[in-house]
Amino acid sequence: MTGWDSFGETNWRFLDVLESELDYQLFFLTSLIFNASSLRSPFVAACVCLLIQFSSKADDLKEDVLAASRISYEEIEIKIACYEGYVSRKHVADFLQEMKKKYQKNIKLNVQNIDDEEQTFNSLKRNQYHVVSPGIDIYDDERFDLINKNLVLPVNLDWIPNYSELIAFRQSMPFLGRNKETFGVPFVSGIHGLMFDKKALKVAPTSLKELLTFKPKSYSITNYPAHIGYIVAILTGHVGDDVFTFERLTRDKVFMASYGQIVRGAENHMPGIDRAQDLTNNIAALGLGFAFADLREKGQDWTFADTKEGHLGWLDSWSIVSGTEKDPIKLKIAHEFINFAISAKYQKDVVVRQISGEPVNKVTLNMLDQRDLKIMPGLKNIDHWEKKRVYLRPLSVKNRNGFRLLYSRHLSQKAEPLPLKASPKKSQ
Repeated sequence: MTGWDSFGETNWRFLDVLESELDYQLFFLTSLIFNASSLRSPFVAACVCLLIQFSSKADDLKEDVLAASRISYEEIEIKIACYEGYVSRKHVADFLQEMKKKYQKNIKLNVQNIDDEEQTFNSLKRNQYHVVSPGIDIYDDERFDLINKNLVLPVNLDWIPNYSELIAFRQSMPFLGRNKETFGVPFVSGIHGLMFDKKALKVAPTSLKELLTFKPKSYSITNYPAHIGYIVAILTGHVGDDVFTFERLTRDKVFMASYGQIVRGAENHMPGIDRAQDLTNNIAALGLGFAFADLREKGQDWTFADTKEGHLGWLDSWSIVSGTEKDPIKLKIAHEFINFAISAKYQKDVVVRQISGEPVNKVTLNMLDQRDLKIMPGLKNIDHWEKKRVYLRPLSVKNRNGFRLLYSRHLSQKAEPLPLKASPKKSQ
C-alpha cells in the first residue's frame, strides 16, 4: 500500500491547501516517510509538508527584505547658509525621514554657519547654496539688492502651508516682498538690546543709559558697528531717520561720547551672535540673546532688560536662491524645509528654547509654558514687538562705512576723535 492509498476518504481534504506540483511531491514523500514510521499520520505528513514549503517561502521573503534594504536611494543635498542655531540637527532628523518616505530619496542638509550679512551675500552671489537666511534689512540694501538683481526666488506659498499660521504683522514686514510676490519667509525675530545676568544684577535695568554706568570689561557687545550705533542713538534720544543716519548722529556730542565709551569699555566684541563663552564673566551685554540657553547650563540666569527707550528690533527670514529652480526636486524640498522651520513645534523647540528668539508662528505662542515666559518676558505681550521697536532697515554704503570707521577708531583706542559739530534739532 502506498502513501496515497493509506488515506481514508476524509484525509483528502488536506490536499486542498497544496498549491503547486512541488507541494504534491513533498506531501507524497512525507506520507511515505510517515507510513514507514509508527506515527502513520497523514495529518502530520501534511503539516510537515506545509512547514517545509513555508520555510522555503520564508527564505525567499527574507531575501526580498534584504534586497529592499540594499536599495540605494538617490541622495539630494540641500545647501543652507544661516546663522548658528537656525538648523538644529537634533530636530530635523524627523523631517529628513519624512522627506525620504515622501520622495524616495535620501535628503542631506549641508549647513554653513555665517556671522554677518556679507557672508550671506557671498553665498548668494556664488550660487553655492539653495536656502539662505537674510535679515529684513538686507533685501533692499544697495550693496546686495537681492530682489532686483534676481538673487532670490519668489516662494510658492501653496507649498508652505504653515505660512498661514504666521503672526499677521510678521507677514506684512517691509522689504520681504515685491509686487504681491513673497521673497522672504519670516523665521525668527528679536531685539538687539541690553541683556543681563539676573544673579549678578539683583535689580533689572530699566534704561539703556544704565549701560554707561557699568565698569569697563564687565560687559560685552556684538561687533556690529551700525547696530551699536542704532542702540546708542535710541539711548541718546534720537528718533525716526536720525537713528540710521550717521552724518546726523556724529553732530551730537552726547552720542559720540556714549558710543566711544560703550565700544572701548566692552570686554569682548562678539562676532555675529552672542556666545556663552564670551559672557561667562560679564554682568551684562548688548546682544541678541542666543547664548541664554547655554548660559543657563553654566548656572547663570540671563534675560533682556525692558528698557523705557524701547528696543532695536530685527527679523531674519528664509529665502530660496536663484538657480535652485533648475532642479525641481531641490526646489520642492527647499520649500518643504522652510515650511518645517516655521512649524509651531520647531518654533517652540528651536527658536524659543534653543536660540531664545521670538517665534513667528502664532500657534507656538499657545504652546509656551511659564518657564519660557520667565526667561523671555517679551513673549507675554507681542504688541510691544510692533509698537516699542525700531526695526532694522536698509543702510546706505556711506552710512555703513561711517559706522565702521567710528567703531574701528574707538576699538583701537589710539585714534583721534572725529571732529564734532553742534547737535542739530532731532527729527521726529
